[in-house]
Amino acid sequence: MRTSQRVGFGMRAAAIALAGALLLAGCATQPEAEQDPFDAATAELRVQLEQIDGIADVRHVLNALDFSISYSITDPARAEQATLEVIDTYEASDVPGALKTETAAYDDDAQLSLNIIEVGAPGGDIPDLELSVAPDADVTTIARGVAAWARMEAIDGVELRTSTFSAGGFDLAYTVDYGGLLDGVRPTAVTAQMSQIITDSGVDPSTSTFAAALHAPELLNSVDGEPQYVQGSSLNRADQPLKAVAGPNYGSVLYFAPENFTLDIVLLPSLAPDGTLLPLDLTGEAVLAAAPVIQADIDSRWKLRDVVVFTQDGSQTYPMRAS
Repeated sequence: MRTSQRVGFGMRAAAIALAGALLLAGCATQPEAEQDPFDAATAELRVQLEQIDGIADVRHVLNALDFSISYSITDPARAEQATLEVIDTYEASDVPGALKTETAAYDDDAQLSLNIIEVGAPGGDIPDLELSVAPDADVTTIARGVAAWARMEAIDGVELRTSTFSAGGFDLAYTVDYGGLLDGVRPTAVTAQMSQIITDSGVDPSTSTFAAALHAPELLNSVDGEPQYVQGSSLNRADQPLKAVAGPNYGSVLYFAPENFTLDIVLLPSLAPDGTLLPLDLTGEAVLAAAPVIQADIDSRWKLRDVVVFTQDGSQTYPMRAS
């Protein structure tokens, strides 16, 4: 073969190899599918929101025409400013525009709402505070409402329940827990404290509603910090003899195991509309009469000690055994 033929063949082979390499390279660098504009906008918004000091657990969801941003308050001192930053960040993002396209099938525009959740709450958890942010809303009032909520949430012995806030005030639900009752916390005092916090935030507390409740676990114990079960018991029936003599203000019952095989029964009364603990009709004689019936319903190894009744001013103890 002549030299010129070998050179020509080599050049053709090189050209073919180069074309193949370019074809493979083209296949490898094909552009990825373009991200949905709404998903891209909300993803970027979340990144920006997570940079705001004083909040955490940021997430968002679109439900029909409600675009909600959920977050928890980690620094109550920054609750107002952080909320203003959340709203400003949302309005400056691409999300409002993307929402118009995403919800174009509806006659109305989507609207922003804020959900304040418990720190560390799992995804999908029910929010503690819900706030609607209309286009003409006074965002300063909304931010002050969140700040007031954060202060109320810090009250010892109180657990806030799902509530709402708007320019018209709060619809608040809360419980005083067992530890709070032991420390002397009463709903009437809590409502007064919350009213003052609301006043300090610049909102008229008379436009707010307060729904109080008492809360205690069914069985509480302090036996070396370990769960202590009342073996062989029927505690779902043990309160019936006391309920029968406690009168119409009976609320609920708590079984307290302060030590091994010692059992106290704690009665929680119902509440008046203003949060006052209503009195029970219980007497020492009624407790002593009910004790044998209760004892027959639980394991004989357990010793019934006291019945403790919480009152508006403290508590009252009735021995379950004659002295």
